[in-house]
Amino acid sequence: MGKLLSITLQDKAIALPSNIEGEAILTYRTVVPPCLDRIVILDASSDIRDLIARDNSISHKECKRKDYSSVSLHYWRSGGGRSTVEKDLSSPHSTIDKEVARIVKNIPEDESVLVLTYKNDESGKYDIKAKLSTTMLESGIRKDRIDWLTWGKHTNLNNYAHIKYVIIVGILRRDKGDLRANYYGQNPSLPQPDSINEIEHSELAHMLYQGAMRGHARNTINDMAGNMNVWVFDNAIEEILSVFRSHDINFNFVEYTPEYMKRRGTATEVGKEWITNTLQSHGKDIRENYGNRISTRKLKEIYPPPESVSGSLLSNLFKKIGSIELPEYGEWRFEGRSCIWVTR
Repeated sequence: MGKLLSITLQDKAIALPSNIEGEAILTYRTVVPPCLDRIVILDASSDIRDLIARDNSISHKECKRKDYSSVSLHYWRSGGGRSTVEKDLSSPHSTIDKEVARIVKNIPEDESVLVLTYKNDESGKYDIKAKLSTTMLESGIRKDRIDWLTWGKHTNLNNYAHIKYVIIVGILRRDKGDLRANYYGQNPSLPQPDSINEIEHSELAHMLYQGAMRGHARNTINDMAGNMNVWVFDNAIEEILSVFRSHDINFNFVEYTPEYMKRRGTATEVGKEWITNTLQSHGKDIRENYGNRISTRKLKEIYPPPESVSGSLLSNLFKKIGSIELPEYGEWRFEGRSCIWVTR
């Protein structure tokens, strides 16, 4: 309690309503004095960041856009959060290191490769770079071909502008509470949005853009980015690409087929699978505890859907699917915001 009071007394605080992603108290601190009313933001990815777009104190000046058609972004949907990457690489059946080695093996041997990934955690339990390095060496890849970069150093370096091949092993995420506090600190007079997903996806796109741009695409001739190939995976990769497309960042998007890593389905496919499996596997328990009707909100609360599936997408899927049939028993029908059991 003492720690909580010290936080709320030192910083500005806001109570987050229970209908928005759980109850919480968010704190934020104003670090740019309001008296500084003329600041120029020279950030190439600022126009794709929702946090900046929603800040009514920031105005945007349109500039001539860089042409990124010479940059190929190879992507696939698969878990890329820190814990997922660490768990995979610490397993005797790891797949991420083998996939990275496979990609590098298919790059001309006289070309350098930049690998961007997470810093080692403070416990020292996981060493991502060491695991990736070992597997590449065992695959016959020369150590001197690989340059390494970690998140935190992804926005201010030109050292790798000669490298035409970039592999991103996991995209650093900001905590949703952090994003909400940031949003409220910038817009204290505006109501909190029901969902932070759009802001989160735009921040992921910003991270990916800044990380990838450490490579050869930094070199610009007649507004054309230098040619470059980037490989990246994430559970929200389609949402990230949508951010780029909506802001006319014309990367050449190439869907990659992994050999070792498990490719996750699209968010729609994963959402349909969750609805079907949940009602088929837990239908009996649901009827015993809640009767023949349960709200979709309660269903998501009891059996949380995958993080890659947003609430708005699920709402649309319930409408599109209409019903889930259980042979010989009956079916679950979706009406409004409820799942209703109908016996045969």
